[in-house]
Amino acid sequence: MDSIHEFQQALAGLSDRALAALMCASAERLLPVYDAAGSGDPDVLREAVTKAWLWVDGGALPDVEDCYGTLDEYAEAHYSDGDEILGGICASVLAALDAVRRHASAEACRDAVARGLLGAAEVARHVDAALEDAGDEPVAEVEDDSWRAAALALVHATSAEPWGQRLAALRGAPPWVQTYLGGCMEA
Repeated sequence: MDSIHEFQQALAGLSDRALAALMCASAERLLPVYDAAGSGDPDVLREAVTKAWLWVDGGALPDVEDCYGTLDEYAEAHYSDGDEILGGICASVLAALDAVRRHASAEACRDAVARGLLGAAEVARHVDAALEDAGDEPVAEVEDDSWRAAALALVHATSAEPWGQRLAALRGAPPWVQTYLGGCMEA
């Protein structure tokens, strides 16, 4: 999928919590890169994702405004520094928060998740460029496409909550993280 329209179509018919769960899982899997290389406090990103997961799994709507403002600043700072990977990770977490904040409007929630998934795909493309520059195999984009296909299939096939448990197998760091952190970050 290469366009916002394709992502929106793939997300059609999903509940607000399913959409937010998908975005939470997508954002969460990128956090190890931010833990290792981000200039902001990685706990802010983790707290934001945790708050979103709490709502996704049936909890009360959390107050995410404190995290949102800080994450927006982090994303802007990384993008200003030309770091598309770290900026994109912050934007992915912001998209998870947007999905929760906009849950009352199916279209707005779907749009937030579509933008977030498109942003995560862009992070994978930038990681692949960095991997190639370091002489490693570019595997992030292929892996991201595969992960997204599996995640979309799972949320479309499942209507039961809690979503955190349903997506548990998809919540870990992507396989390319160690290669990226071990090769590209040291170069």
